[in-house]
Amino acid sequence: MKIKNIAIFCAGLDHRTGGYEVNSRMLFLALQNIEHIKVDLFKSTGSTATNEHVQRIPFRKFLRNQSKKRFGNDTTVLEERAFTLLTLIFYFNKIRKYDFIYTRNPQTALVLNKIKRFFRYKLIYTNGVRLDPIHTVNIADHVHFNNIEFYNEFIEKQPLKAERGYCSLIPNFQFNHQPTPNKSKTVLKEKYGIKTQNTIACIGSISKFPKRTDYIVNECKKLDDSWTLVLVGNGDQNIIAYAREVLKERFVHLHFHSNDQSINEVYQLADLTVFASLTDAFGNVIIESMKNGIVPLCHTRQLNQWILGSNEYLTDLTKEGALIKYIEEKGLNWIRNQEHYLVDRYQNNFTWDALANKYLALFE
Repeated sequence: MKIKNIAIFCAGLDHRTGGYEVNSRMLFLALQNIEHIKVDLFKSTGSTATNEHVQRIPFRKFLRNQSKKRFGNDTTVLEERAFTLLTLIFYFNKIRKYDFIYTRNPQTALVLNKIKRFFRYKLIYTNGVRLDPIHTVNIADHVHFNNIEFYNEFIEKQPLKAERGYCSLIPNFQFNHQPTPNKSKTVLKEKYGIKTQNTIACIGSISKFPKRTDYIVNECKKLDDSWTLVLVGNGDQNIIAYAREVLKERFVHLHFHSNDQSINEVYQLADLTVFASLTDAFGNVIIESMKNGIVPLCHTRQLNQWILGSNEYLTDLTKEGALIKYIEEKGLNWIRNQEHYLVDRYQNNFTWDALANKYLALFE
């Protein structure tokens, strides 16, 4: 079988820990184990390693400031464009040999699509951002959606493109690593200073938008004194300070990155996780929670129902008191005994083993 040469572009890898970065790294690791594929990874920070190439960006701070002035809150626009152009210049001879280039970064895709006529590569873009035409039409040779809401809306608006195989729908995946050895909840609670019987975990960046962490804090404030909220991640210091003020000893904040192995201990001690975003494009923490057999309480929307395969773990998280109502209606015994369904759902739908053929089809 002919060897396929593939490049993955991800400007934020090794200094950001969002979905673009985490999923780009996992795809790189997965493709490395495919016999007929040779894959390289391009990033703007971190260290060089086997098949990993670093293209530094000069004047990064200046580019971020200019992006903020020109594009509002998105400070990475010019940074990503600069990274892509510099990579094309300094790795020109290498780029000429690739059969496929894959990216999740919209600005990278826009640049690569404009100049691809000078190269041989086919451009694959994973759209997890938004549905305006600039991010869906003529941005790549193939658009991969990981969000059923975006996918359905696109094929409704662009039926001819959908019929011609321009797009596909494949969820994010995780590796089916051996779980870390279980420790007793008593030991873990002592380690993290949790003094209550029950624990809610909220994992990911801490923000009003899109994560709505402030809503989760206010909902936990309504729970009785048997509950502790554990926020895992970095972000809005005002929300962290507010949670500490209103929840007092019933609040723990942990600075973990998404790839930190200690995160597994948080899942081991949690009774419930809460994912309150109304707009996130996927939600890796949902499948992480499923993987660990912990109920991820999510807002009622088509995307979350598609991931979970059930409405049992959904409620209207725009309403005040939704969290306490859910716990009271379902009961703690039911919540703590969903492991079999959740792990089975994860194994069959969100592991590399389950999705490998679909991802490999992107590079046909």
